[in-house]
Amino acid sequence: MSELTTVARPYAKAAFEYALENKALSAWADFLQFLAVAVNDESLSALLDNPRVPKETRLAALLAVCEGRLPEGGKAYIEMLAENDRLNTVPEVCALFLIEKAAHEKTVEVTITSAMPMADSEKKTLVESLAKKWQKQVFAKYEVDADLIGGVIVRGNDVVIDGSVRGKLNRLGERLRA
Repeated sequence: MSELTTVARPYAKAAFEYALENKALSAWADFLQFLAVAVNDESLSALLDNPRVPKETRLAALLAVCEGRLPEGGKAYIEMLAENDRLNTVPEVCALFLIEKAAHEKTVEVTITSAMPMADSEKKTLVESLAKKWQKQVFAKYEVDADLIGGVIVRGNDVVIDGSVRGKLNRLGERLRA
């Protein structure tokens, strides 16, 4: 586990619990995603990381960027992160928050990569199978990669299911070398 994840986890948990309590999970998810993009912006990041700029000025700049996008409690949350010098954790906080949100809502987002475009009926069957296996609602994004030769690769929630011909050939080659 990375040190950044360890530092970000309590901030993500606090944001999730606050959003859940206030029935604002979607609003907070949108807010944290926007905030993650904002703190990664090259020019804003240069300002936020500049120790010569007073903390109050850096905070005011970030709040100005977020104006109109702050959910209830959002300003106080940014102030807390700034006060604790944790604005650099926002992208990780956002990722952890979204994982908590998906677990709470029993949803999972997956990317399904196939060698050729899939028919709608194939997509439906695969998504239904994954939903049954994981007992979650599955939201799928589809990609095509001809290098797979055939089959599909499903990626989501730290899980990779490689059912591609290329993957099977690679595993066979590894066994033959062993």
